Amino acid sequence: MMDEGSEMDDNADDVMEDDDDAHNLTHDGGDTPFDELPLLEQFADESLELIIKKYGGDTLEMSLISLPRTIRLMSACSGSGCFELATHAALCEINRRFKRFRMENQDTDPFHFKVSTSFLCEIVPNKQKFLLEHVIKHQVETEEETPCLFENIINLNDGETRRCIVHSAACELDRFDPKKGDADDLSIFAAGFSCKSFSKMNINFTELRTALADQKECSSLATFRGVLHIVRECRPRIVLLENVDSIDSSVGQSDSSDKEAKSNLQVVLTQISELGYSCRAEKLKASEYGVPQRRTRYYFVCVRQNGGSALSEPADLLVERIMDRVLSLRRECRHNPDYFLLPDSHGLVQIELNRRVSKKKDGEAKDKAAWPEQHSALAEKYGVQWPLQPSKELASSVWYDVLPDREKEVLCFVNIMNERITNVDDKIQYVDISQSATRLPTSTRGSQVTPTILPGSKLWHVGRKRLLLGTELMALQGLPMTEFPENILTTLSQKQCADLAGNMFAVPCVMAVVMSALSTLRFETYSEEEELDAVASSMQKWCKS
Repeated sequence: MMDEGSEMDDNADDVMEDDDDAHNLTHDGGDTPFDELPLLEQFADESLELIIKKYGGDTLEMSLISLPRTIRLMSACSGSGCFELATHAALCEINRRFKRFRMENQDTDPFHFKVSTSFLCEIVPNKQKFLLEHVIKHQVETEEETPCLFENIINLNDGETRRCIVHSAACELDRFDPKKGDADDLSIFAAGFSCKSFSKMNINFTELRTALADQKECSSLATFRGVLHIVRECRPRIVLLENVDSIDSSVGQSDSSDKEAKSNLQVVLTQISELGYSCRAEKLKASEYGVPQRRTRYYFVCVRQNGGSALSEPADLLVERIMDRVLSLRRECRHNPDYFLLPDSHGLVQIELNRRVSKKKDGEAKDKAAWPEQHSALAEKYGVQWPLQPSKELASSVWYDVLPDREKEVLCFVNIMNERITNVDDKIQYVDISQSATRLPTSTRGSQVTPTILPGSKLWHVGRKRLLLGTELMALQGLPMTEFPENILTTLSQKQCADLAGNMFAVPCVMAVVMSALSTLRFETYSEEEELDAVASSMQKWCKS
C-alpha cells in the first residue's frame, strides 16, 4: 500500500530490476507454500528476494563473502527481542540460499553466518522473563557463551549497581578495545528509547540538550543517556535506533542560543554524530514492509566513522547506501489483517473471553466519571438520544457484554458512524476503544490495515465483534506468538503481550534494515585483483547453473 509520499526509488544507479543473473539465488519454492512459512521466514525471504532482484546476485555475494562470519549483537529496551530474532532469521535465510547454491555448483567453500549476542538490557520484569525464555535460551543453543541480560540501562556505567540477571553479577560491557582493532568485527547495536522527552509535546530542543548535559533526572532522558553510554563504550560498527515519528516536530522558530538545531530529531542525530558516527534517519511505515498496520516510526541508521581500513567505503557513503536500500525494499503488503488473526473458535480466544467473563462477575473498577458528559455532548452533535443503545447484533456479542460501559458506548458511536457511510470500503473495520470517543483511531475495510498499535491499545474488530488478543497484536507487529513454544502462555498474559506489542519494533522494518546493512557493507579482505578473480569465478558458476 503506497501513498503519494512513498514511491520507491527506481532510478538508483545500482538497482538491477530485470538482470537474469539476479535470480540465481532466488527462493526455490520447496514443498511449503510461501504463505504457510513461519512469518519471520516470509519477511526474510521477501527482503532478500527484493535485494537480489534489484541489486543483482553478484553484488550481494561480493558483499557477503567479505563479511565476518559472526555477527555480534547488542540491544537495549526492545523487550520482545525482535531485533535478535529478525537478525537470526535473516542470517538463516542467507545461509540457506547460499548453501543450496554452492551445493548445486559443487562448491565446498564454507559459507555460514552465525549470531553472537553480547548483551540485552530490559528493566520490566515480565519482559525480562520473556527474553530469558524465548530469546536468550534460543540463542544459547547455538552460541558458546550465554548473553548477558542487564536489568537497568541507567546503571550500566556503574560497576556497583550494574547487574546481569543471567549471571547474577556485575558483568562487564563488551567494550571496544582499540588495541585489538576491529578488522573482523561486525557488531550491531539496536535500541528503542523512551519517547516522552522527544515527542511533539516537548519541542524545546535547547532545554533538551541542556538536560542531557546536566544529567537531569527524567526517565526518557536517562534512557537515552544509557543508549549514548553503550555507543560510547562499545563502539558498535552499526547503530540502529527507533523512535516516534513526531520526534521531528519543530519549535517553529530558531533559538538564538542554538540556531543550528531545528527539532528533537536533530538533537538525537547530533548526539550520535558527536560520538563519531555518520547518521541518517527516515520514517518507515510498517504497512510498506509486510505488516498491515498504520505504524510510522523514525529509524536511525548510524555507521561508525573510524572504521580504519576494514570497510571499503567511508561511513558517510555507507549510511546513505544502506538507508537508500532500506527505502527500496518498500512493497505492497502481501497479507490483510485477518491473516494475522486467530479463528474466533481458537483456544486462546476462548481462554481470554472466559477470563474476561470471570473478571466481570468478580466486579471491575468503575469507569472515570468524566466520560458521560463527553458522550452526551457527542450524542447531541450526532443528533441521537443519549444514553446510546446497542444494535441487536452488537448486543448479542459476548465480547461486547464484558466491556466497561464507556467502551460499550464507544462501539455504539462507531455503529452510528458506519450506518451513515454508504460505501462499504469506507466503513470502519478496526477501532481502538481505549481512546476517547472524540478522537478514536480507526481504519476502514478498504484500507486493509489496522490503526497503530500502542501501549494500552484495545483494538476491536467490528466485523468479528471482538477484541484482538495481545498475541494477535504481536503478530501484527510481525512476531506471531503461535510460532513460539506452547509454554508462551506461562510467560506472558494477553495483557502483557499487548503491552509488549505496543512498545516493540515492527519486525519487517528491522528485517529490512538488517538485510540492507549486510548486503551493503563490504570488508577489505581481498586485494582488488583477488576480488575480481573471486567474482569472475562466481559468475562462471552461475552461468553454468
